[in-house]
Amino acid sequence: LAEASPERDRDQWYRQMADVTGMAIQAGDYPAGDERLEQLQKKLTDAKAGDDLLAHVAFQRMWSLYMASQHDPAANKEEIQKKWLADLEAFVNQYPKSADAAEALFQLGMYQEFTGKSEDAAKSYQQL
Repeated sequence: LAEASPERDRDQWYRQMADVTGMAIQAGDYPAGDERLEQLQKKLTDAKAGDDLLAHVAFQRMWSLYMASQHDPAANKEEIQKKWLADLEAFVNQYPKSADAAEALFQLGMYQEFTGKSEDAAKSYQQL
């Protein structure tokens, strides 16, 4: 639909595709969802899409994989959390002005606050 739509509407279709695919990944209903979002990221990058759209797809992919990883009872929760925090920081560094950077900074700030890192939390919240 995105490709068949007028150019002015394409971003919205791609965003919806990323959102729906991300929800399916989180629900465990779309095992190929990660690959699909990775392909979409590459396609949009190659097409020189705007940073905000690229950031949205990247954040949906990152968020969905993190949430899906929580369902595995044998998963190493500490390692998952470390990766999530590193992913959030990398995302904010790559897309600092995107709308999704606000959610990433909020997630970082909450984690830092709950783990007693109040100075780091203050920095994240201030950047937010």
